[in-house]
Amino acid sequence: MECLVFAKLKKQIVRETEIKNLIWKIFKILKKDGTLSIHLVGEKKIKSLNKLYRGFDKVTDVLSFATEDEVFFKKTERDYGDIFICEKQIVRQAKDYKISEKEELVRMLVHGVLHLVGYDHLKEPEAKIMFDLQEKLLKKII
Repeated sequence: MECLVFAKLKKQIVRETEIKNLIWKIFKILKKDGTLSIHLVGEKKIKSLNKLYRGFDKVTDVLSFATEDEVFFKKTERDYGDIFICEKQIVRQAKDYKISEKEELVRMLVHGVLHLVGYDHLKEPEAKIMFDLQEKLLKKII
């Protein structure tokens, strides 16, 4: 398992090495192997990605972009894709939810990974499954 972390922020909630360890734990629990990239970005970047790919002209907490070519990845290590996280939004949410910034960041890491491995929350039954698993994983790794 390989996790690349790209951060251009002056202050990070969680260090790069800890992010990699958290991703490793998530992958181990999910029994997955492969690579992914984590991008810690500012509000301008996440807003532009959200508008371009989802049609929402607003800041969001996490965006996941999965690589889904199953045929190619059967014989090679799978590249699951990219997760973009806006730490300023994480800070706001943590304050709103009255939890630590680290807990909210880890929750969004788990959320992003679940999207990359095929979970979604567009419909209620899927949402319940995904969010239940998200909280179960969070408790195991934090």
